[in-house]
Amino acid sequence: MTHPFHIAAHPFHANLGAVPDWVAAIGTSLAFFVAFAVLALDLKERHRRQAHQITAWLERNSREVTLHIANFSDVPVYKVRVAPQFLGRDYDVVSFSILGPKTNRASLVIAVPGAETISNEYLGVKMMFADSAGRRWHRTRDGKLRRKWIKYD
Repeated sequence: MTHPFHIAAHPFHANLGAVPDWVAAIGTSLAFFVAFAVLALDLKERHRRQAHQITAWLERNSREVTLHIANFSDVPVYKVRVAPQFLGRDYDVVSFSILGPKTNRASLVIAVPGAETISNEYLGVKMMFADSAGRRWHRTRDGKLRRKWIKYD
C-alpha cells in the first residue's frame, strides 16, 4: 500500500541521458561547425581567386611614370577603372569595359621631370573592377584588395 503523500519521482529529477551520449552530441555539433567554417572559407577564397590576379601599378624611369593594368587570370574582367596618383594628384581615370585574360597594358604615360628623386610613397594607383561572376572589387592605393558591395556604374 502506498502512502497518500508519497511522490513516485522527484519533480526536479530528469533523465538527461548518459555522459557518452552528451559527448557524442557535442562532438557531432563541433564537427558540423568546423565543416561549415571550412566550407565558408573555401568559398570566400574561390571568390577572391580571380580578383587577386587583377592589378595596376606605376613604373617609373628618370622622366616619366607609366601606368600598367594587368589581368593575369584566365578569364576577362569588366568595368575596369584605374586612377593613377602621383605627387598627391589624381590623374584622369583610365577605363575599360572589358580587360581580356592574360593582358598587360601600358595605358598611360605621365611626364614628370625629376621623377627619379621622388619617393615611391608619392606613387599610387586606385582600381575598381568586376570579376567574371559580376562581383565588384576595389584595390586600394596601397594594393589591398577589398570587396565592393555598392555599385559604381
